[in-house]
Amino acid sequence: MAVRFRLGVVLGAAAILAVAAAAWLGLLSPVFRGLAGDAVRPRVVQQAGRGLDNRAGPAAPPVSATPAAGSPLGNSIEGHLGPDNPSATVPDRSVLSITDLVIDNPGDDAGTLHLQRVAAGASAGIDLLMFELGTFRDLDYHFVTPVTLTAGQKLQIVCQPAAGTTTCGASVTYSGFLKRPPA
Repeated sequence: MAVRFRLGVVLGAAAILAVAAAAWLGLLSPVFRGLAGDAVRPRVVQQAGRGLDNRAGPAAPPVSATPAAGSPLGNSIEGHLGPDNPSATVPDRSVLSITDLVIDNPGDDAGTLHLQRVAAGASAGIDLLMFELGTFRDLDYHFVTPVTLTAGQKLQIVCQPAAGTTTCGASVTYSGFLKRPPA
């Protein structure tokens, strides 16, 4: 009798779990997914209009005139460093706080990629991070304490192909905040 009772309890619990899973997958999950999409869609559209892409040249990154709501770090910013545009300079009287990095090695190249901070007026940089390209295709880093660069400093990549190779197509996409003093 006790075995039958336990078996009934186990089967009943399994049936309840199956009904709950079906309700979640069929009814609740799509509702929450839709609500989440509706909540972030305006922010994504707003950020897309503020994007930064340094591929056009070494000029200072453009910044939105509207500060990020509630961020003491400044305006949201993102940029891209690659073979055609290996560096970005922090504008005068500004501070760049990098919170996220995505390192791409789409050609599966071999060699070493250096992410460097170059002091204003210097020709060589100091490594912030160094990556062995043969060990990844994509990497992402998220910093609790941002990496900061001040006015006139450059964020740059230096890609060194492995011996016997000539290509180094790795790139870095960064995001964070750019703070300018009040006008």
